[in-house]
Amino acid sequence: MQFKLKGYKKESAHLQLNVRELNLKLNGMETEIDLREEDRDEVQEKLKRFKNELHEVYQMVEDPKSLKDGVKRLYQKYVTVEFEYAMVQKSATADDIQKDYQRQRHYLERCVDSLNAKLKKDMHVHKKDNLRIMQENIALIKEINELRREIYNMRAQQKMRDMAKKSSRKSKANL
Repeated sequence: MQFKLKGYKKESAHLQLNVRELNLKLNGMETEIDLREEDRDEVQEKLKRFKNELHEVYQMVEDPKSLKDGVKRLYQKYVTVEFEYAMVQKSATADDIQKDYQRQRHYLERCVDSLNAKLKKDMHVHKKDNLRIMQENIALIKEINELRREIYNMRAQQKMRDMAKKSSRKSKANL
């Protein structure tokens, strides 16, 4: 019973978390929709103004000079301003991309430098450890060789004693 209750509590908590997450997504989408509607309204307003100004210029169709001036004015007002705005946005985006690239590059270079420093430090530590182990091994091998010499010498002395005892027994037996 307790196990089922814990399971239901976990499931309830999980579902509440999902509901919160979906509400956040919904709020984000509503905000996005509002922004898009504002953008659409702005574009429609610009289009309405352009149509009105174009209609005014169209009224000058009989006078080529004033028509030419009106078309130039429309061109300068709508085309060059929009083009400059687009170019500024593009260059700002390119600058942002370049800055982000540089920032990431510097970060990665610092990471590489840090990892190289750690590698050198680890290699130095391992080299020291290996050197210490080799020196200990050399000392142990020397000690083993000394002990072998001592064993050999002791065995030789023991043989000499045994031989001396045997020869003294023989000489006592001969007497």
